[in-house]
Amino acid sequence: MIATGCSVSTEGYLIDLSREYEKETDVKMLRVNDVSADKKNIISGKYPFRRPLYLVAKKDPNPAVGKFIEFVLSRKGQGFISSYGMPSISEIK
Repeated sequence: MIATGCSVSTEGYLIDLSREYEKETDVKMLRVNDVSADKKNIISGKYPFRRPLYLVAKKDPNPAVGKFIEFVLSRKGQGFISSYGMPSISEIK
């Protein structure tokens, strides 16, 4: 079973909560060909289901949207992403 929870605001940003959901329930991330969906396998490409994340905003977005994007791309934001078991930008490059 795969579970993904998403929240979309009127400003257009999306938050994928599948890792957090996994921690709080009996739902587990899907293993494919006996390969787990952990950070190491995602980075190496061994885990076949991965996708890029695009952050898209209007030309002149609400200032909160700009701050959110700045945070996500910042060292602190990337550390936050990494703490949930997802690869940061520097880990993928």
